[in-house]
Amino acid sequence: MRTARFLALGLCAAPLLLAGALLAANPAPSQAGSLGDAEMIGAKRFDSFMLKAAGPCAVEPAKTCIDQAWAFADRDRDGEVAPGELAAVQNEMMAWADWKKPTMSARDRASLAIAQMLVHSIKPALFVRGFDSDGDGRLSEAELTQDLTLDKRPLLEILRDRAAVDWPAVQEHLGSAAPLIALLAQAAQARR
Repeated sequence: MRTARFLALGLCAAPLLLAGALLAANPAPSQAGSLGDAEMIGAKRFDSFMLKAAGPCAVEPAKTCIDQAWAFADRDRDGEVAPGELAAVQNEMMAWADWKKPTMSARDRASLAIAQMLVHSIKPALFVRGFDSDGDGRLSEAELTQDLTLDKRPLLEILRDRAAVDWPAVQEHLGSAAPLIALLAQAAQARR
């Protein structure tokens, strides 16, 4: 698994975009872990999403990957993501991580642990509030990607390009999670 792809996307938008980054990671074959029934359903839902979108996220323009992650997160199909929808993605992603952890290398497990700390540190309502520029309590795709310069490159390439991401703005939006964002950014840069 290429955890750098997993981490890099998480740097920008935590659970929602973290889900998109995982798509490019070439997930390991399914292996049952010790999750409860509800968690396993969420983990498998997330796994199915990743398997479907992994190819496009690895090679197509970033907007394609973001659109697929957005469609996965927007559970009520209203075009915006509310804190409850983000919490559902977060829970499914965390269950997926617990399920897949036994199949990962030690290095990938260490990177995953940092990413999980980030996800746990960002409460969905606070995350939405940090990026919600119109104050409606929901997140639009434009609000979420406001600090990225999207072009024809795959998302991971954009996230690795310091000129294409306004990292200080991302950190400002994420508030107390900013130190973890900086740590993950360093980890992603080191894997180049």
